[in-house]
Amino acid sequence: MKLSNGKREKTGWHQHPNGGGMVQDTAVVAATAWVGPDAKVHGNAHVGPEARVYDNAEVYGNAKVYGNAKVWGKARVFGDTELHNLVNVYGWAKVYENARLYSCADVHGNAKVYGDVQVSDNAKVYGYTSVHGNAKVYGNAWVYSKAQVYGNARLCDYVQVCGVAQVYGNAKVWGSVKVYGKAQISGNAKVYDKVEVFGEAQVYGNAEVYGYTMVYEDRVVCDETELYVGRGLKC
Repeated sequence: MKLSNGKREKTGWHQHPNGGGMVQDTAVVAATAWVGPDAKVHGNAHVGPEARVYDNAEVYGNAKVYGNAKVWGKARVFGDTELHNLVNVYGWAKVYENARLYSCADVHGNAKVYGDVQVSDNAKVYGYTSVHGNAKVYGNAWVYSKAQVYGNARLCDYVQVCGVAQVYGNAKVWGSVKVYGKAQISGNAKVYDKVEVFGEAQVYGNAEVYGYTMVYEDRVVCDETELYVGRGLKC
């Protein structure tokens, strides 16, 4: 059996009774799970009774797909990853290492989610973005385009990070914040409320930015700075 990584596995395979996809004998797939005719489950992967793996998707390594989670398109779920609840992984997305996805999390496009990341609730990660390290993305947060979120960063509520923006370190971003362009938020920074950080702006150190503040162009907010701007204003 030729796999997506170019290897050929000689260990025994069988056709799954529900969908007709190929399952390596070392994998554990519930009889009621759906494994579509072009999908593969191999290695020591586990697929639960309500889960679905279809199209050209592959689940392998020690990955676990439980609940009503779905993996489809040309997605790859591997390593020690776990998917639970109503998670969707599709397109060309890759979820691997020790990543954990819960609730209605959605990862698609060419996104990569790996490391010890947690993505949960209604969070979306898509495009060519990367979420890795120990980052957590939850609530209704979106990470997309070519953005990166990593380190111990935390995103929640209705935050959007896009463009080639980066959020990393121990940064915490929540509320309805938008981070885009080439902006960076890092260190122990806290950014919340209705803030927009864009252009080549940087927020780092122990800075705290909130209210209706806009930090843009090449502006830097750092150290112990606390920045608040009322509605309709910018800095």
